[in-house]
Amino acid sequence: MKICLLNVLHDALDKRMYHKIARSLIDAGHEVVSIAPGADGAAKTLDKTGGVCFIPIPAAHSFAGRLVSVARLVRLGKRQRADVYIAPEPE
Repeated sequence: MKICLLNVLHDALDKRMYHKIARSLIDAGHEVVSIAPGADGAAKTLDKTGGVCFIPIPAAHSFAGRLVSVARLVRLGKRQRADVYIAPEPE
């Protein structure tokens, strides 16, 4: 099953999102894509050791920035055509 994690505020390697959720899903045999703020905003990088595909987005520093990030997450998430989406933040 393909699972997509969507984050506006948490870094891609956040303890809860990466180490608890993403790694557990990978260990259970699922394909995981994490769309989250990345350090350099690169288009796409791959976590070769863990099997999680990261798609970085720019960090949001204001309320307006969060709204823009939510729209970006929706657009990028739809492209993944995942079976399940996990978006734990209130935005």
